[in-house]
Amino acid sequence: MGFVENTPLIRHSVIAGHVSGLTFATGMRKEFKAGLVFPIGRVNRMVKKRSCVTRVGESAPVYLTAVVEYLCGEILEGAGRIAAASKRKQLAPNDVVTSIRGDSELSKLFVATSVYAEDTLDVKSVMRGRSAKKRIAV
Repeated sequence: MGFVENTPLIRHSVIAGHVSGLTFATGMRKEFKAGLVFPIGRVNRMVKKRSCVTRVGESAPVYLTAVVEYLCGEILEGAGRIAAASKRKQLAPNDVVTSIRGDSELSKLFVATSVYAEDTLDVKSVMRGRSAKKRIAV
């Protein structure tokens, strides 16, 4: 699983992985080959488990993982900038929502998404179907 001596036999071998000029032994994880952080195997398993297909191409979960990782990176980068502007070191759910709504492309993608923080939603009043003011008045 580590580095292998860069010999012509290994360098031109079909079974050895090749990433940015370095040759690696076989058996490495797909995330490392693709340069990703998110787990490709888990995404592949979830696609098979949660959809009606049982056969998934080899590159489909890699591509899907790359897209999800990119979206998470964009959202967290914007939320981090918002938290830094507020001189805070922790992200709040409101920072994530502001990041999504502030980006034109992300706001189109997440147009029907609602993110609630702990203090913005009264669950009991929503479950009853009444607002908090009507409940107090009754």
